[in-house]
Amino acid sequence: ALSLQSELLKDLVEISLLDAPYVCTAGDEAKAYPIVKKIFPTTKYGPYREWFNAREVEAFHESEYEGEFATYERLSEAVSHVTAALANASPPFDGIMGFSQGGSLALLMCELQRSGRIQCIE
Repeated sequence: ALSLQSELLKDLVEISLLDAPYVCTAGDEAKAYPIVKKIFPTTKYGPYREWFNAREVEAFHESEYEGEFATYERLSEAVSHVTAALANASPPFDGIMGFSQGGSLALLMCELQRSGRIQCIE
């Protein structure tokens, strides 16, 4: 599908793809929804990848018991990975989008850019 879209848009945009840097562990892969495994079999697309991994953490204070808590392992590394890719692009990128976990990371990158915490997106 991407090649068809690229062909239709080639005079208007250049599409660059960036894979998530981390291969999922067997335990994380086992948590994937069956429909994901059916649509994206590893035999065709390779191992599942992730940008970061959310892990539930234990609450230590009473106020923490009011909701679910998680820690995001390797999130800062993922932000650094995308920041470097965007900063080293020639010409600079005009936008960013992602799918699933990559969509969450794309939104985070836009907020970090908007708030002035990173500068990598034109």
